[in-house]
Amino acid sequence: MIKYVEKGVKLHQKVAAAGHRMLEVTDAETGKASWVTDDDSAVQSIIDAYSLDETKAEVIENMEAKAKELRDLSIEGVSAAELALRGRKVGEARTYSTTNDPASAPFLDQEAQLRGIFLSALVEKVLRKADEAAELEAQIAGILGKHKDFVRMQSSFSAVLSYDFSQGWPVVE
Repeated sequence: MIKYVEKGVKLHQKVAAAGHRMLEVTDAETGKASWVTDDDSAVQSIIDAYSLDETKAEVIENMEAKAKELRDLSIEGVSAAELALRGRKVGEARTYSTTNDPASAPFLDQEAQLRGIFLSALVEKVLRKADEAAELEAQIAGILGKHKDFVRMQSSFSAVLSYDFSQGWPVVE
């Protein structure tokens, strides 16, 4: 019988990658659960060697996946070309907003002319969208950092694994 402490999904994957099996069984009479393995000694060695830092890394990986999901949602439907040009558009918009010179924003000036709108209106729209994107990114990065900091400070497997990092994220529409 092994002495098992829950350390996360990746521990189970590590046991399987080493060619071993673990099965949780529940005694029908007592309702008590225990783990059965194909090689208690080998599996116990893997369990004992699995560090708290590995469990923290697994949980942080899940947090980062949540942040990536939100970031991906925020650009859903935006073409790769538009994303590639955002930096240029914002740079031109910032320069134009201080110089008021169409020559300082040739790309935006051409777009505004083709759209039939004033360059100042397009600059305002570009800057507003850039500010909204920056605000959202600050929220995502801030919440991600808060959750990661909390997990990194924990000193037990149960505290790391029971931490609910689903709270605080911004709503992305």
